[in-house]
Amino acid sequence: MSNRTSSDAPATSREDLEKGPGFDGQDRVTPQAPSPPDEGKLEEKTDTSNTPASSHPNLTDWNSPDDPDNPHNWGIGRKIYHVIVPGLFGFAVTFGTSVYTPATADIMRTFHISRTAALVGLTVYTLGLGFGPVFSAPLSERYGRKIVYIASSPIFMLFTLGAGFSHSFASLVVCRFFAGLTGSPALAVGAGTAADLFLPRQRAVVSSLFLAAPFAGPSLGPVIGGFAAQYKGWRWTQWCMLFISLTVFLMAFGMRETYKPILLARRAKKHGITPPAAMTPSTPPPYLFSASQTGLIFLAIGLGVLLASCTGILVDRKMYQARHHAALAQGLKGAPPEHRLYAAMIGSWGIPVGLFWMAWTADRGVHWIVPVLATVPFAWGNLCLFQGSVLYLIDVYGPLNGASAIAANGILRYTLGAVFPLFTVQMYHKLGTGWATSLLGFLSVLMLPIPWVFFKWGPKIRKRSRYPVAM
Repeated sequence: MSNRTSSDAPATSREDLEKGPGFDGQDRVTPQAPSPPDEGKLEEKTDTSNTPASSHPNLTDWNSPDDPDNPHNWGIGRKIYHVIVPGLFGFAVTFGTSVYTPATADIMRTFHISRTAALVGLTVYTLGLGFGPVFSAPLSERYGRKIVYIASSPIFMLFTLGAGFSHSFASLVVCRFFAGLTGSPALAVGAGTAADLFLPRQRAVVSSLFLAAPFAGPSLGPVIGGFAAQYKGWRWTQWCMLFISLTVFLMAFGMRETYKPILLARRAKKHGITPPAAMTPSTPPPYLFSASQTGLIFLAIGLGVLLASCTGILVDRKMYQARHHAALAQGLKGAPPEHRLYAAMIGSWGIPVGLFWMAWTADRGVHWIVPVLATVPFAWGNLCLFQGSVLYLIDVYGPLNGASAIAANGILRYTLGAVFPLFTVQMYHKLGTGWATSLLGFLSVLMLPIPWVFFKWGPKIRKRSRYPVAM
């Protein structure tokens, strides 16, 4: 399905748009018939500075399916580069959430505060990640993707530097919040960049790989943070964040703009035409692991992330593509967005399985490998659910508004992620590992039907939307 707005639609008929295999409704236009030589010369000499952009179809959409300015037509190497860099940005930012956790004991000693107070540094960082996309997603849709990456990253690094040099807990909390706020654009804008580069039928595989990076960050953060905190002190957890972010920032300078309205606006400006207005975990370990050993446990989450990436690719190849080709055979533009939810429906079962597995093995004197293995289906289910949800949002709202939709979705996720550390320590002390983790398992069971509900009743829900969605 395609999300079209009046400002983005080329002046061609529906029958024309359905021509040209390999292009979706947003980027396919009927090639213009070549003009006679004299007419072409006359057009070059005509003053178009005061002519409405709508009278120049080649400046309001791509010239042809093979237009080299269209990111869909870039070489595969350039496309991969433009996906890897936002993915690494996402890794660096989410790495900052979990790298902090092993350092809480050292932070408690340094600033003479309680464990709950020390976790505020994690809470405010996660809050920043949640609310940052509210600003960055609209900015990326107004000024472009690249400028958001390039402008936000130095500010993120400066606040990370400030956190590492903090001599009071208050300054640490402030710097951590603004580091999360300014580091968050990669999480919302990155998915939009991937949508800019690939056609809908190609996005699942790319998104599976791209979305694995932000999940790999939290799994490797405790590993590196554990060793850094144990042997160098808590400040080195922030230095590790800084070094990774600086490396990715330097890699980003070769990026080009990918957002279609910005590219077309620049083309129009080059021709002297004014474009249309833009659319405006921290309980004491029962196994007595050291900080570095505790960090190594999170490698199991990395295994779950790897399995989820493979699952996303297989689901796309075996299930979604079959529905997509069947829809094309029926004369439709593609499979409905609800068919993006296969990975979410399959993977959602992994979350309660992992939670209940962890709940009743972690404090029963069982060998430590058993509860550690429980994190594999938990991480697998999380990423499968996230992959399906992101692809669904992009297909529903389209690449033009998808970043804003993902940002809105992130507010709830990161708000909950920010608040939970403030009471989970007390919850686990009061209820014990078994019942506290089971409580989360029961909540996940209650939410299991959500992807199935959207799969069955999604079209009816979309019809009631006040925003432009694919129908």
